[in-house]
Amino acid sequence: RESKDLHLRNLNPEARGAPRLSDMDLFSRDYGQFENILFGLFKVREILDYHLHYSEEWKYHLLCILDSVYRTKVEGKEHPIGNDVAEIKRYVAEDFSEANKRDLSLALLLLDIIDRAAYGQQESIH
Repeated sequence: RESKDLHLRNLNPEARGAPRLSDMDLFSRDYGQFENILFGLFKVREILDYHLHYSEEWKYHLLCILDSVYRTKVEGKEHPIGNDVAEIKRYVAEDFSEANKRDLSLALLLLDIIDRAAYGQQESIH
């Protein structure tokens, strides 16, 4: 019984509770570093999974961003993420409300910071 309840809770992001967000933890990081980019992307996923759990499309674009960041690090050749960031912004804009605006704004801000920090500097994540 307990195992089934745990499985159902994992299927429904709202049952897991709101995302844990700390301004200090989020904004004290250098998003030009690979590990911090990953941290930021997983925070974005946590936020979007909670607020847009019924939508699957944004997940594809987040995976594309993760792939581009990884390939940039491994290959040393830049793989821009701007198009995928724009697509996620489009999905978020469709579901923006008074109740979720703080969290979704934070997710968009993190994506912008990652895009600018990682790809605005030549030697950042290489």
